[in-house]
Amino acid sequence: MAMYLTPLENACQCELWTKVKAGDIHLITEDDVRKVFEALGAEDVISTDDFLKLAEGDDLGLTMADIKTLVADADAEASGELSVQDVFKVLTAGDVSFNLLKQSMFGAEKQIMVSQCHVDELMAALHEEYDIQSNLWSLPQTVALFLVFVVAAATHLNMMESFKTSRVFSYAMNFGDYLLWYVHDRDSMWTWMSWGFLRNTLRQDLITWLVADPEPDGLATMPFPGRVLRVHQVIGAVRFRRRHTLPVRCDLSDFWAERYDHYDGTCHLVGEQHTEDWYLLYHEHRDFQVERLMNRSAEFWVDANTTSLDIESFSFNAHQQTFSWMQFRFEFQTSGFIQVREGARETWLANPYSSFEYAIADMVYLLFIFNMLYGELKELIPAAMNGLDGVADYLQFWNVVDWVAIFSGFVTLSVWINVCLKVARGLPAALEVLPSEALDLVVFANRTYLTPTEVENIIDRNAYEDEVGNLMAAAEDIAMWHKIVRWVIFVYLFVLMLKLFKAFKANDRLNVVIKTILDSGVDVVHFMIVLASVFACFSLAGLILFGYTVLGYSSLPSALFYQWRAGVGVGEIEGFLYHYQVLCYIWIYAYQMVVSRLMMNILVGLIFEAYGRIHGAAGSPPTLSAQVA
Repeated sequence: MAMYLTPLENACQCELWTKVKAGDIHLITEDDVRKVFEALGAEDVISTDDFLKLAEGDDLGLTMADIKTLVADADAEASGELSVQDVFKVLTAGDVSFNLLKQSMFGAEKQIMVSQCHVDELMAALHEEYDIQSNLWSLPQTVALFLVFVVAAATHLNMMESFKTSRVFSYAMNFGDYLLWYVHDRDSMWTWMSWGFLRNTLRQDLITWLVADPEPDGLATMPFPGRVLRVHQVIGAVRFRRRHTLPVRCDLSDFWAERYDHYDGTCHLVGEQHTEDWYLLYHEHRDFQVERLMNRSAEFWVDANTTSLDIESFSFNAHQQTFSWMQFRFEFQTSGFIQVREGARETWLANPYSSFEYAIADMVYLLFIFNMLYGELKELIPAAMNGLDGVADYLQFWNVVDWVAIFSGFVTLSVWINVCLKVARGLPAALEVLPSEALDLVVFANRTYLTPTEVENIIDRNAYEDEVGNLMAAAEDIAMWHKIVRWVIFVYLFVLMLKLFKAFKANDRLNVVIKTILDSGVDVVHFMIVLASVFACFSLAGLILFGYTVLGYSSLPSALFYQWRAGVGVGEIEGFLYHYQVLCYIWIYAYQMVVSRLMMNILVGLIFEAYGRIHGAAGSPPTLSAQVA
């Protein structure tokens, strides 16, 4: 009784493989290849998997490297299918066929079969398996580290409440009887301070343009002196910080310098900067506060040499148990334009660890960092014992990422601890010596705000302002370090992203995105050179067309950003003359067709083509759950 053979076994017995084994490459014909296809039951094409199984016979004299080269050369388009012509070409004209012919003529020192491998190949395979298992184990650890870090950062920073606090002060600055929008020069700025800033930030009654007469009791409508919207208690006073320069000789010829300034030919807003502070106490009656502001205006305190004026306050919210450092800035530019900015603004907890629960996430995060350090030291120390070559072999890209993550983690913790120490020690020391409570008690006892004479009778105003200055310096220092904490966290999140990418390498389904980026990287970089050149030309054209009228196109950096983000609309164009409108519309349509439609779709196509190639080469990899199981 004849033994039944599978199609694969029949194909392995075809004459084609006898010729391959003997090195008779020149005797192979397309009919030999077609007989193999017929034995497999295929007419025109076979899969790369079937061809791989046929080439893996021990008696063919092919190494694993030869087999991989055969498959790669035959399936150059990574389609997963091979035709008769593909197989014939790769067996008769490829690199492997040349090696087989050379071995048949001159012999080989040693034949390594598919069931054998070089020591280097074995070590590479062991390294690859170790990396996969290591990454697979680090995946849940990295995800847990990321989640714990996010929880800790969200707990200590509380960005939502910080945003609301910042908006409260912005509303107070931008709303009132005299709107900030009306400020266009120094005189209108002083008017806004009296009718807008004072009536909202240091409100003492409900005087508005709707209610002309104030309450007879100064604390009837605003019972808490120095409260911004009744919850944010200003501490000490509001500081006005003026930055100014000394007049210097204009960098002009004598002829134009003398005509620019009839006195001595000097220019302003250039040269070395100096700082001068002035304080406004919230305990003083509004009439005297307005008088002080008007006196400063009459004295030309903010003169032509003033580069900026900061309105700064330090406040406490008992409901949220937070301190807030708020800054509002007027910048006086050489063009005569007054730039209004929301300056440095930070809100931090008065007691970051008021409850033990707030420390749990930090302790877990610290354990993860030390565990990462221990794991890396277990690899680094044996590598270092092999000398510089061992260290160089260890310091691969992903190991460097691990060390950057460890170092960044300790830096983040160190900066945060520094902030906590400053809040717990430095700030209370500056608050204790400030006699603000004495002024508050007199205001409450008299049921009215104070005159300058009454203030002087209670405290030494100069000494009080010095203490407020020390408090402001301490608060400003904490605000700076708190901002550094946010910057460090910002950077550290991207380090954690690289850590996640490393963990994703354990599974081909997760790693397909990283492989796609790497595979398409060269093409994308070259394409981005073209895209950046075209985009820069359109942005510069926008700068020339709209630089006089649209803020987004007023400078080169802003033009690049504005062009990428949105661009102009009909409202910005309709104000031009008709012939200028035609030029603008041509520019917009050209940009939409060339960049937004054509070039961006080409970029997407490049990435998707690489994704399809990588996904096809991966075949059907196991899922993450199957791999773990």
